Amino acid sequence: MFTLVVTGKVVTFATIRPTIVRLEGQAGTTLTAEVEILPSRDYPFTILGVENKTDAVRSELIEQCNTTSNRCVIRVEMMKPTSGRHADTITVQTDNPTRPQFTIPVVAILH
Repeated sequence: MFTLVVTGKVVTFATIRPTIVRLEGQAGTTLTAEVEILPSRDYPFTILGVENKTDAVRSELIEQCNTTSNRCVIRVEMMKPTSGRHADTITVQTDNPTRPQFTIPVVAILH
């Protein structure tokens, strides 16, 4: 057995709220959520696109990051009409070479 010690400063690229999108409700109803993304002052970026790994959810950029609000908003909508547990991942493409993409997990429970 060994011990690994890591030291250094952790730099935040962006604040993402919520970090995991959770949707829960009745099957067949419209379930939506919004994700707020606040870029760090040290790493400004523009979102170039959003895409989903599967067809369980649909995501769209509804507010682009800009200098006045410094926030982006992505709307997430559940697309599966059947009950059960569903998962997807949203990949966000940016114009920042330090972090050209990041992911946001989505989980849904439909009753």
